[in-house]
Amino acid sequence: MRHRNRVAKLGKTASHRKAMFNNMAASLFIYEKIATTEPKAKELVKLVARLITFAKQGNL
Repeated sequence: MRHRNRVAKLGKTASHRKAMFNNMAASLFIYEKIATTEPKAKELVKLVARLITFAKQGNL
């Protein structure tokens, strides 16, 4: 269940957020650091942490 699980909309549509975070994650892995706003960075950490965990387990 997703009760009380909120999504930070950041003033963008769902497809725009998805594309933005995919691009930001790719840039982070390529360049190892990026410049962004704090709200975007907080949401990006959730996505990247999941990807790093999968990579360590070999599930990617």
